[in-house]
Amino acid sequence: MLTVRLNAVALRNNLSNLGLKFQENKDMKACLARQSSPDTRKMLDQMAKDQTSFITKMITQKKFDTINDPESSDRILVEKDTGLAVLGLDGKLIYPIGRKNMGTHTFPMDEFIDKLISEDFEGYIKHPYLDSNGNVTIGAGILISSPEHFTKLQNEGYMFLYQGKPNVTLAQFESVFVQLKEINSDLNVSEHDEEFGPHLNEEKIQSLHEAGEINRYNFSADAYESVPLSLSLDDSKKYARHHTQTEVLKRVTQDLPDFQTYPPAVQMAIADLIYNIGIGKFRFVHNENGKATGKISWPKFKQALAYRDFYTAGEESSRRDVSQNRNKHVKDLLKLSVEPYYLSTDPECRKEALQIQADLKTVKRVAAPSALLARYKY
Repeated sequence: MLTVRLNAVALRNNLSNLGLKFQENKDMKACLARQSSPDTRKMLDQMAKDQTSFITKMITQKKFDTINDPESSDRILVEKDTGLAVLGLDGKLIYPIGRKNMGTHTFPMDEFIDKLISEDFEGYIKHPYLDSNGNVTIGAGILISSPEHFTKLQNEGYMFLYQGKPNVTLAQFESVFVQLKEINSDLNVSEHDEEFGPHLNEEKIQSLHEAGEINRYNFSADAYESVPLSLSLDDSKKYARHHTQTEVLKRVTQDLPDFQTYPPAVQMAIADLIYNIGIGKFRFVHNENGKATGKISWPKFKQALAYRDFYTAGEESSRRDVSQNRNKHVKDLLKLSVEPYYLSTDPECRKEALQIQADLKTVKRVAAPSALLARYKY
């Protein structure tokens, strides 16, 4: 559980030069109550000078470091041994000038594709099938919207085989859609005829599905293996690589501008999520008809990433329609990538931090350098 403490390290050092005592802000209030206004102003001026020299000394000795603030173009000063953010005498964060260059990382495409086609992830299914949402799917989770989509991919160089032969015609692709639908109807009759029959037909199956009484697509990919269309493993990898490059990596920076600065493991976790749900659903919540509502989706996940709070991002990364192993792998990729310094997105932590800042500002603008928002670790 996160804790927020008052970190008066700089002020304690400075006050020792002034012959004043300090204990968690209480003595400071008592001290100011005893001081006349001129004495108070003199003390404040001296403390401001001492703070500047103290910060310079701490940076020189590498006891202070910085972290980028996602809400501005500045860096926040933090204690290097704790990772806690430092407040100035006015209760505000101390900002050195300019942003810290985080550097960039190359996306580990080969490692990502190998994991993507593994059994607990998208996997590789050489024949077409209907996924749990009724989408025609083949290879490494390739969604096919229509027979013409098959033809388009074939024209782009992906080699489909129909009954073992290349150069598949549009009519054959159309027959694939028909066969998939017929197989699905037969599966549902076998599965539900005793409960909802006799004479369960396609119209009744669809009605039961729309009413939520059955999921007509709750069958494994193997149930459709009789469909005589196939796509090779190499072409499935080729498509997955192209899709990842064009639909994930080139578009994700619109939502996560710092994506390239994230560690490779974090990049893979994000890419897996987007490859699985699609960039559209990653951006916006969709209604029951599959239309974008305009409401931002995955808000906590995105906020945590913006703050480089990879631990919280891991907690917010789970999906409902994937295996537990896949969810766990993505969560582990994120949690094990926690950086030395990041900003906490825990609501209680941030609420307490803001309250401490407000309390400090009320003491005639005098505040201890305080450690509030950034954390080294849990």
